[in-house]
Amino acid sequence: MKKVLITGGAGFIGSHLCDGLIERGYRVTVFDNLDRQVHPEGRIPDYLNRRADFINGDIRDYESLKEVVKTHDYIFHLASAVGVGQSQYEISRYTDVNIRGTANLLDILVNTRHRIKKIIVAASMSSYGEGLSECKKCGVFKPALRNLPEGIEMKRRSSWEIRCPVCGKITFPVPTHEKTSLDSNSIYAITKKEQEEMSMLIGKTYGIPVVSLRFFNVYGPRQSLFNPYTGVTAIFLSRIKNKRSPVIFEDGLQTRDFIWVKDVVKACIMVLENEKANFEIFNVGTGRPSSILEIAEILIKFMRSKCKPVITYKFRKGDVRHCFADITKIKNTIGFSAEVSLEQLQREGDQWEAYRKATERSLNSARSGMEERLRQLEMVKQNLHNLSKRQQEAERQISEVDGSIADLKSKEQECNQQQNEILAKIQPLMQAIEAADSQFEGLNSEVQELQRILLSQEQSFAQVRIALTRQQERFDAMRGKIEGAFGLVAFEYEEDMSGQPPLPLDGMVETLPNIQQIPPDLEENIKRYRQQLRRLGPVNQESRAEYEQVKERYHFMQEQIADLLRAEADILELIQQLDQTIRKDFLRTYEAVAEEFKNIFMRLFKGGSARLFLTDSDDIANAGIEIEARLPGKRTQGLSLLSGGERSLTAVALIFALLKVSPTPFCVLDEVDAMLDEANVGRFQEILRELSQNTQFIIVTHNRNTVQVADIIYGVTLGRDSTSQVMSLKLEELDRVIGSG
Repeated sequence: MKKVLITGGAGFIGSHLCDGLIERGYRVTVFDNLDRQVHPEGRIPDYLNRRADFINGDIRDYESLKEVVKTHDYIFHLASAVGVGQSQYEISRYTDVNIRGTANLLDILVNTRHRIKKIIVAASMSSYGEGLSECKKCGVFKPALRNLPEGIEMKRRSSWEIRCPVCGKITFPVPTHEKTSLDSNSIYAITKKEQEEMSMLIGKTYGIPVVSLRFFNVYGPRQSLFNPYTGVTAIFLSRIKNKRSPVIFEDGLQTRDFIWVKDVVKACIMVLENEKANFEIFNVGTGRPSSILEIAEILIKFMRSKCKPVITYKFRKGDVRHCFADITKIKNTIGFSAEVSLEQLQREGDQWEAYRKATERSLNSARSGMEERLRQLEMVKQNLHNLSKRQQEAERQISEVDGSIADLKSKEQECNQQQNEILAKIQPLMQAIEAADSQFEGLNSEVQELQRILLSQEQSFAQVRIALTRQQERFDAMRGKIEGAFGLVAFEYEEDMSGQPPLPLDGMVETLPNIQQIPPDLEENIKRYRQQLRRLGPVNQESRAEYEQVKERYHFMQEQIADLLRAEADILELIQQLDQTIRKDFLRTYEAVAEEFKNIFMRLFKGGSARLFLTDSDDIANAGIEIEARLPGKRTQGLSLLSGGERSLTAVALIFALLKVSPTPFCVLDEVDAMLDEANVGRFQEILRELSQNTQFIIVTHNRNTVQVADIIYGVTLGRDSTSQVMSLKLEELDRVIGSG
């Protein structure tokens, strides 16, 4: 017979695993130190299988553990100090038990003779931290741990949900697979991760098959009610039993993966007996997310309690928002899938009740041993004294806060008075805005006309400049030809000599002096002067006048631009004021519609709840509006998960809410009742009659119940000439005609 050693086998999961292995024909040894936080009496629990061998030992005791290991074939290593919150202030104990205890076990396997064929290590989903999330735009990502202040209060769901680090949009949780990076947020999670990594390393190094099972939220009978860090189901059940409401942090919509303890046992035995599981890491869960609020409601319903969950809307350090398992790997490798859902809580209620009575008996027996804890009580008294001092300080601060509250109330009255005065000033401001709109339209028309004139003048100016340039070029060319042929000088001829007189260009012709002797450097000077003339180029005689014209036009354009900039500033200021007014009006209308939508939804569905919420309250212009509904007897879900009739009735509720807040003269509804049953049509008719006092409804329908509430019925029939004809019938006149007949 194969022998199996279970460390921590007297605990919640270990005791169920012991039962399962014995039923499969294994010989089981339980190695447990009966920690009083889990076993207050310090003795073997009544539920532990009597066919199992029990050894009272601590995994930190190297020699005791070595003696028991060498006689077994397989090991389930479940022994650990558990609890996320407690690990944050009992750091030494958690690392000592979880890491040193695991190190002892691995050291024995490496340095002593044994016959161990496989080790199954109990890891934890808490090592993941936050589970995977998906942004519809950016894809799947691993969120960072939330770093919110302890006790911060937020009542909007969008404030709690994880946002995409790239686009900032709200994301949706998706299953977390085994390759997801580990981002531990507690000492307990770190020690469980170290247990897993140490075991996998030594197993692969020395050829000892190791399997790591990352358990998600396990529930079922035998969970300790004495341990304040036990599972949430046991904590809730304990409070409900004592007629106290379950306390839920955040908004209650955070999700976890709750798996029945016997399904966990099934997974443990399957990896033990399947070689394909060797050296693998598996998630052990259902793959289905459940909200904490849903768990509390199921337990309250099961216990037939009248209490209601208390949602604190506060953050607790170390909590993650969403984390549920992707079980694809374990399903494909060994064929495992969970068989029991949360409804097992109702079918297994008798076991929970019997276990509660047994624990109450154990509690009464444990009270007789309170003398052992008197020494600890003295330490508690000292702490209580310190807390008393802190309480006095808190009471003093409370009195100061009360005084501040009175001051704030007086300031609130002053603010209300100022608000009324501001509201009285809004009306003339609205009239001023309308006048400014008219003035803006007029200025805009003038600006467009001025821009058109400016464009036309600029085109004319460009054409004139082109023509002037062409004339100047022609003039310069002609002048060059004249200078080349005759020169712009007047020559003196002897009487007996004849020569061609210069052109009659008065004022432009020079008379050269008579020179008796040509200077020797004359030719050189002539060349130099010609070079200087070529470098100088043609001279524009009209440049000064042109400059004055351009300057005058420049000043004119500057004045026009200044006027336009002033007009632009005035318009931008007006637009900003309009945006602020529109934002306030939108939020006021949105809140009114949301309230009416909630009320009309409850009337149409005869219960349940629904709400509207903005996807991005900081950017109203680009934000969308989502609908979240909880039908009677169902959990809260998005609009896309509702049936066709439920979506249709939800849409009708939204339309009626809009009409109730802001009635319109007419409303056309086309086949909105096509997917409604008779009961829903009756409630639809009731609200339709109320709204018809302010709005005239035109309804296209084939439902006879809807037709009966109409004042006038229009129908289409085939006339004698085979064409469609419209017929109308006033039901009021029909009743009168029938009555007179």
